[in-house]
Amino acid sequence: MKAVSNFFTSLLNMGHLDTKRTVSSSAYIIPLVLLLVMSIIPVRHLTVTDFMQDYAAAWGALHGYSANAPTDMLVHACCQTIQYDNSITQTAHPPSATLIVLPLTLLPWEVARWVWLVLSWLIIAVSWIILRLPSFVCLVTVPYWSMALAMGTFEPIIFGLLAIAVMQAENNLVAGIVIGIAIALKIYPIFVVLTLVLSQRWRAAIIAGITTVIFMLFAEIGVHATYGWLQYVPKNTNLWVDVAFNYSLVGTIRNVLPGASPFICAMFIALIFTLPLIPRLKKGDIQILMPVILLANPLVWANYLCLLSTRPIGRIEGACFFATGTFLWVVAVGVVQSDGLAPIVVAPILIPTLLIWYKDVKELSQP
Repeated sequence: MKAVSNFFTSLLNMGHLDTKRTVSSSAYIIPLVLLLVMSIIPVRHLTVTDFMQDYAAAWGALHGYSANAPTDMLVHACCQTIQYDNSITQTAHPPSATLIVLPLTLLPWEVARWVWLVLSWLIIAVSWIILRLPSFVCLVTVPYWSMALAMGTFEPIIFGLLAIAVMQAENNLVAGIVIGIAIALKIYPIFVVLTLVLSQRWRAAIIAGITTVIFMLFAEIGVHATYGWLQYVPKNTNLWVDVAFNYSLVGTIRNVLPGASPFICAMFIALIFTLPLIPRLKKGDIQILMPVILLANPLVWANYLCLLSTRPIGRIEGACFFATGTFLWVVAVGVVQSDGLAPIVVAPILIPTLLIWYKDVKELSQP
């Protein structure tokens, strides 16, 4: 009963993020249990997952194949029990991500996927606690986090690294290292370095750059896949930028201007949405860039949206995230067919992201 009481007490705080607030750890029990249950249910319904391609690439690197080899070939070699529809030609994740997964390839596929899910769940739990997130924020992002766990994505790790960066904002060494690792794993957190530069935290920015380079060098030594991955990145972007369930503003713009370059669109969006935030960025506010990262990224999958929970989330944004996340979860477990419904989901996802950004800009304009 105490856990339930603490949960509803925290829920009343809504989405106002305050890292100095005291929140009982028991307030997270209900969201964490719900998250674990909702993560386990879709697993058997998902035929193509992030962890599958990472596991196959890592297994291939360990057994004399190229980590950039066709995913269907690697899957057939390592895990014949996987029902794979060969929609992913090769892993699009950096060799650093492959290196992280490498130890898990010593375990059978079915064991490794559950170990990865539980480890990711624990990272989310610890991150919620150290960020002292209100239960409201945790609850409305549970559907998206459950999809991230079921897919075996790297977003829980990125979230954990960014949580450390936020809590250790004044520690240039720690902040630089964790940001550098995040960049090496998924690249898009490189936007965070802009905050370090504008706030003249040169030491943290340099440490982040050095950490990224060192991590990627180790990955190249262990996996030997950097050149092939760099060649594939633009191909992967062009392959997926126009698919229905890419929730990016870049993809939306290309619906209007089909020939527009994803890279140019991303740079234009990043510039437009970053300029009004420069006063806050100069103060070293890392979280304020999260909406910009999502709006400017050419590829935005459902699991990326979880990173917005590092920002304050209001009632309208929270309702949109919970509703759309729940819908995507229902689709994932096969209750509803998604054909033709993507446009209905994209708008409620983009609108709260834009709303969070607008609130930040409006706050800056107030005396």
